[in-house]
Amino acid sequence: MVWPAVIAGAGAVASLAGGLQSGKQQKQLGRLSEALGRQQARSVERAGAEQERRYRLDLERLIGTQRTAFAGQGVTLDSGSALDVQGQTAYIGELDALQIRQNAALQAWGIRSEAPLGRFISEAGAKATKTAAAGGALQMGSLLFGGGGG
Repeated sequence: MVWPAVIAGAGAVASLAGGLQSGKQQKQLGRLSEALGRQQARSVERAGAEQERRYRLDLERLIGTQRTAFAGQGVTLDSGSALDVQGQTAYIGELDALQIRQNAALQAWGIRSEAPLGRFISEAGAKATKTAAAGGALQMGSLLFGGGGG
């Protein structure tokens, strides 16, 4: 009659040890997730900066093409409609470049704001796992020493 209680006790100890290890792994996973989120946010910012840089180069080429076309038609570049068109192109292009920068910043912010949430969830899961394991150990202790269980 003692052997079932001993086996149950050994199972409870194994369950507790497994729960503690699982909780530790969940915490590590949460910290890793948070670090990866920060790294991903930096990557998004770098990609946004590169996209903005390339867009600005394309904008300069477009304005150069406009100037070449106007000059080829004998239009004065520094006044009138030719100057207005170049100015509007530069203005709209600047707004677009700023929008590219803003979009990257917002995306990075979203990633950064979610990164600690993964850590929090992992830590809460780790605590729940430890609590469940400890509860199982207490229940087995009750069976061993209390003689009951139900």
